[in-house]
Amino acid sequence: MKKLLARIPQRRFLGSVSSLYGLQLATLVLPLVLLPFLTRRLGADVWGVLAIQTSFSTLMIIIIEFGFGFGATRDAAAVRGDRAALGRIVSNLLGARILLSIFVAAVWVAVWITVPSVRAEPEAYWWTLGLTIAQGSSPAWFYQAIAKLPYIMMRELAARVASTVLIVLLVHSSSDAWLVPALQFATLAIVLVLTISTMMRNVDPQAPSLSGTWTLLRANAHLCFTRLVQLFAPMGNTFLLGVISPGVAPSYGAAERTSLAARGLLSPVLQVAFPEIVVLYKENAQRARNAVRRILVLLVAGAVLMSGVLWLLADIVVLILFGPEFATSVPVFRVLLVSIPLFAIIQVVGLQWLLPLKHDRAFLTSAIVGVVLNVGFGLLLVPEHGAVGMASSLVLSELAVSIGLLLYTEIFGPKALRIFRRSDSDIVAVSTSET
Repeated sequence: MKKLLARIPQRRFLGSVSSLYGLQLATLVLPLVLLPFLTRRLGADVWGVLAIQTSFSTLMIIIIEFGFGFGATRDAAAVRGDRAALGRIVSNLLGARILLSIFVAAVWVAVWITVPSVRAEPEAYWWTLGLTIAQGSSPAWFYQAIAKLPYIMMRELAARVASTVLIVLLVHSSSDAWLVPALQFATLAIVLVLTISTMMRNVDPQAPSLSGTWTLLRANAHLCFTRLVQLFAPMGNTFLLGVISPGVAPSYGAAERTSLAARGLLSPVLQVAFPEIVVLYKENAQRARNAVRRILVLLVAGAVLMSGVLWLLADIVVLILFGPEFATSVPVFRVLLVSIPLFAIIQVVGLQWLLPLKHDRAFLTSAIVGVVLNVGFGLLLVPEHGAVGMASSLVLSELAVSIGLLLYTEIFGPKALRIFRRSDSDIVAVSTSET
């Protein structure tokens, strides 16, 4: 592992990754406890409605986050240790999130009016709005930038544990469905107050200015849009099915939720590596390139192995998590597993390389192509193949995006973007004019 990640400060990197993997595994255990519990106590139909609402919530969280997890992390990592500079970023970001939360609330009302499938569980829908705003407002970006991500993850994990225990104790039937997002919101809100308070003590806080907030929104708008279109397919297809074909949404939602948990196992390396790549590239471009190449090989190999194991165990996994009522989710789950290595390529090449080097437009273009293909293939395949067709559209779109990104970095883009170049001879400064 040390050889694989040479030149990123190894003790700090490995310590952070190890602690994050422990937290990530603990976090993944909680849905594994809740999923079989909720699907059996709420029933497939009610759980399916919650899955549609949660899928929509995920998309709205991306809007509230607004790319700050990358743009603000990148900026804050560059001024790590400067309390005044960090204070300006924090203050303007908090102002921006207030405006974004108001916008999301307006969209939430519009969807309530226009999408019948979300209205089947009205109380849960409105509690999910509160949960959405709380999740989107997490200051994890700040702790990631200052290399203290385990701090906030420990506290968010405590909130998840508390909400899981309360849900198991208090949710007894389908009429209690609203308690699921309500309890998750209540516990997370407490942690949110504590972590934001701690963040403010680590900077020189300033009053957010309207001009500074607007500048921050403009600077990160392309990142938000990139993340929104990039994650629409893997996280929003259940909501899309809830609009065009609600009957198959529960089947797809169960498979989507499980595959997303598997994707989550790749997150710790990505979360720790992003700010370190930003700093390392400023010091030595070739060493940053070597680190990205090794991370790419590591994650793709791990994703292939994990997908293969889960593919073989798909029947058992779905039966244990969801019960025989969700047997139709097995083939959907197997198709979605094919996308996990593609997801690893997109995350490393796009988020760990193109974004730190400010080639945001190239990544945005690939994400737009991906979402267009996902929706297009979905409209073609869902009528005949149902949930399996939606899963196939995701795989085809992410295959196109991953191939496109590799073609750009290795052939068509600037030479300085070559991830697999081992020599310094052709390394040139990366132009930052593309934003």
